[in-house]
Amino acid sequence: MKLVDIVIYFLMLLYSSVKSETMEEIDNLVTNCLKKYPVADDEFARFRELEKDPSLASDNYKCFGMCVVQGRGWFIGDVLADHVFIKAVGGGRLAKRGDELHHITKKCKLLVGDNKCDTVFQVTNCLQEKINQLLQLVKSF
Repeated sequence: MKLVDIVIYFLMLLYSSVKSETMEEIDNLVTNCLKKYPVADDEFARFRELEKDPSLASDNYKCFGMCVVQGRGWFIGDVLADHVFIKAVGGGRLAKRGDELHHITKKCKLLVGDNKCDTVFQVTNCLQEKINQLLQLVKSF
């Protein structure tokens, strides 16, 4: 299995509440974004490390991520489309956590990077971190 396929699978699991997109659609999106912003396999393999220390991520890695989330409709340029993102992730265990999701998006979208790709990278990392914390809280109840 190619590393890109692993990344696609991870994206599907991470945001599995999005039912309107098929694996083929996400595969096409990722493939097109990789053509625009080539990323080395070793950089994909270190994605957890890159999320923790954004300074280690290449511009192409950040721009690839921006391309994917823009393709999913979560960002317009480098601005988070709150309602689209919340609708995408607000199902399942987070279905009754709309107010908290709005608070998270409001806080994370204030981050500004060195350029558009960096801004989107920082905002998406913030969103992922805060949502993971919220999921841990939901699990404990």
